[in-house]
Amino acid sequence: MGQCTPLPSGNRRKEDRAPVNVPFSKIIARPSLPMPNPDVISLGEYMENGAPYGHPIYLAIGETWSEIAPGLAAELGKTEIHSHGYHLSMYGIPELHQVASRRIRAEHRLDEVAEEGDSYEVSITWNGTRQAMSDFARLLLDRYDDGRRPITFAAGPSWDYAGVFGPLGYATEYVPLTPEREFRPSIDDLRQLVVSAVGSTRMRPGIIVLNAQHNPTAVNWDASFVRDAVSLAIEHEVPILLDDAYYAVHDEGVTPTSSLQLLLQAVKDERIARDLPWLAVRSLGKQFHCSGWGLGLMVASPPVLDLLVNGYRLRHSLSHGGVLQAAMARWLAEDSADTFLAEQRQEYKRKRRFFRTTLEQDLGYPADKIHTGECTPYSLFAVPEKYSGSPESVEAFRRSCFSETGVMLGSAWPWPLSGRVNHLPYLRMFLGPGVEVLGDALSRMASAGYVYDAM
Repeated sequence: MGQCTPLPSGNRRKEDRAPVNVPFSKIIARPSLPMPNPDVISLGEYMENGAPYGHPIYLAIGETWSEIAPGLAAELGKTEIHSHGYHLSMYGIPELHQVASRRIRAEHRLDEVAEEGDSYEVSITWNGTRQAMSDFARLLLDRYDDGRRPITFAAGPSWDYAGVFGPLGYATEYVPLTPEREFRPSIDDLRQLVVSAVGSTRMRPGIIVLNAQHNPTAVNWDASFVRDAVSLAIEHEVPILLDDAYYAVHDEGVTPTSSLQLLLQAVKDERIARDLPWLAVRSLGKQFHCSGWGLGLMVASPPVLDLLVNGYRLRHSLSHGGVLQAAMARWLAEDSADTFLAEQRQEYKRKRRFFRTTLEQDLGYPADKIHTGECTPYSLFAVPEKYSGSPESVEAFRRSCFSETGVMLGSAWPWPLSGRVNHLPYLRMFLGPGVEVLGDALSRMASAGYVYDAM
């Protein structure tokens, strides 16, 4: 790529670029230990070679290591002594459970459609939403096993649902998300997959996943699609997983589609059987930049949540993380938490605008090859035509870009799914760091010739 003629990088001076102070040496395991993620191996090698193009800018996953809400971090200094022990509720410490329940009710506008304790109940998760999904999948296997292989239905490109459900025996099938449809899912495509599984002697519908603030496409799904998907699940008695990891992460002025509200409306209308299992998961770390805390929320019908928290979760985890839960409870109860989220939404809107403008002006991208989205902290852009033919060529562009700029972009299908399903010649950029860091990343790419008309 070095022979490409770089496009101008605007008026940005080197001294204007914010340094990236991620201490990778403190978060990457030593080389002698096994590491399946090739990006981490590449990061380590780049650092060992002296970071020739500057400190690496890691935009492949949704992590900054530096942007935790300051007020939340400050709450860790107020720890009470009892928080260091086990707590005696598998639903989370009472203080956090109470404030989280209030926020779920308010943010999803549930007052008119559901009553807590009757239609739904809330629990804290302290092992991450990934583990909650796995427990739900195990519950469904125990309840519905009839000898046929269950299928997880998701919209792809997608988060790593196959990595959660596959080891438990689930197959995964995808509703294709394409730029021609602005990456929006089709209910007809989902219906075709479900109906085909219903009629199979070897397979059966297992779970319908609804990720309405979609990772990685950053599309806020239409309420009509979610409503129709819930109706489809009810019709064929397919359990539902609502992946709300990024529900609170969206641009200013965007109202996130509440899959939970739409599902609970179906419960109220008695269109959904009381014994049809469903689960909603929500990350707290994604919205406050503290994913390493592992804190989140589960929402389900009271009987299902009872089985999950007092049965399946108890197999692998006692109740812990009291220090983190107490800090989160105090933070969520303050107005400053809402102020932080409001400012973050303004910033994401600004960053998406900056992302599009810079790709068009400095990297020569046609407007229709840029997909900024409106929720989650991600945006997508197409690779140059020369590299769009196969998953291998897209990956070659991504890896070459890192080796010659120090900028690590993400695959549209996040690792470990990249290159294995539904080829999409796009890359994903994480917009979590400050706009100065994003500008530095795009400037490096332009200067090295990683532009749309790259030869």
